[in-house]
Amino acid sequence: MVDATTAMEEFHIDESPEEMKTVERLLKQSRATIVESISSDKAVDANFIEQIAPDIFERLTLTLFWQLYSDREQTDGYSAGYLAQMAQLRNKVLMEVENGKSEADL
Repeated sequence: MVDATTAMEEFHIDESPEEMKTVERLLKQSRATIVESISSDKAVDANFIEQIAPDIFERLTLTLFWQLYSDREQTDGYSAGYLAQMAQLRNKVLMEVENGKSEADL
């Protein structure tokens, strides 16, 4: 899972204790939003999603993180890029849930 240091490096955010806390909080919020947007099934958590589509989940987490970091109130809603990635990830995860598989089962 993407961590605060990775996000700060990718978006060129100056490291300070305050910024680190903010980035960690927004990453946690981003992951929770993504997971809750995919399924209310308790078995579908961040670890499960990451097993199925790690690259998409990481990119989506960073995309939402940056949107929250730069506009905490989401005044313009979600970007088209975020929505497209979310649809792709949701479909992939829900197909795996329906089939009862994850990469660990393959």
